[in-house]
Amino acid sequence: MHQTIEINTHVRPHLDEIAAIWMVQKWGEHEFPGADSARIVYWNAGPVTPDGRPASAYEAEGHLLIGVGGGRIDEHSTRDKNRKEGVCAASLMAIALRLDDDPALRLLLQYITNNDLKGGTGRFELGSLVSCLHRAHPNDPDFVLKWTFQALEALYAEQSAFFQDAKDEYEAKAVVEMISGPGKRTLRLAVIESDHDQIGPFSRSPFAKDGPADVLVQKRTNGQVMIFTNKKNPVKLYDLIQMLRIEEQLRKGQLVTTDFKELSREGTVAGAEEWYFQESAQIILNGSKSAPMAKATAIPLDAIVSFVKISLNPTSFEPSRENDCQQNRCTHSPRNRCGWQAYGLQRCRQIRFNARNNDQPIPAARLKRW
Repeated sequence: MHQTIEINTHVRPHLDEIAAIWMVQKWGEHEFPGADSARIVYWNAGPVTPDGRPASAYEAEGHLLIGVGGGRIDEHSTRDKNRKEGVCAASLMAIALRLDDDPALRLLLQYITNNDLKGGTGRFELGSLVSCLHRAHPNDPDFVLKWTFQALEALYAEQSAFFQDAKDEYEAKAVVEMISGPGKRTLRLAVIESDHDQIGPFSRSPFAKDGPADVLVQKRTNGQVMIFTNKKNPVKLYDLIQMLRIEEQLRKGQLVTTDFKELSREGTVAGAEEWYFQESAQIILNGSKSAPMAKATAIPLDAIVSFVKISLNPTSFEPSRENDCQQNRCTHSPRNRCGWQAYGLQRCRQIRFNARNNDQPIPAARLKRW
């Protein structure tokens, strides 16, 4: 096996050639010994080597040709063969290194191949940024390679965490169950105690056990709790954020904020600063990567899970009053208090409003819809 002393690619290499170099330097020592320390030399683009000799002759001398010269890591057509369809330098390198079945590389290679074959999809995506860097540093291709290597390393690390660590932890720890949701929908609720940052994305992916979660409740070891929803099967968390904020205040022994409109608004509210509501994404956060010092909630995990189930099922009512509630009668009174009344659930407010207004529905402007 020849010692690789030089890697040759074309001037201003594209993302696929850079990715191929990154892969061979990271994983190619067995197939291409010496590649991790080989110098990189840039040729003019094209299927012909500088002196016209075949790629095999260069390889025998310790050259690894990537995207040039018509070698095995060059998908371009030559005088003797047509273009290799559906592949690029990066995917050819993955095949050569037997990395094409690595799940952490699969999506990345798919993106790089599509980018090479079809062009970039946006000004700010990785392939376009590589071209932008070449324009900004026309005489320093090594800088562009180093920057892109770092980006690829970060993307691969994230994908590895997603397909390996997060997958293993989710499958081992997540409790998944089907619950009743709005509009007679059935929702998949996942609950897990984990510090892994990729649990949320993994739970919503098609790779998650039992299928993608519609709602995820994740508790960290520091006691912080995060609640995520799935945009592909959206639900609203207005009732839930109200319940959490009221319950947090009750456990402190003082109700500072009681207005339901205020309790369901985005951001934080006085008295329940532990909970942040991101309205556009319907996410509830008690701490996050950007707010690691947030005070952990005093509400136990099982109570939070119970609140999730109650809030998302508009046909559920306090068990001892369920029959009356279903008949559109609210039996709450100062002497006969309902345990759910304080939370201001939209279904309860609708019943009370109906009772006061001859069964007229609450105007849409006054009641957030599911």
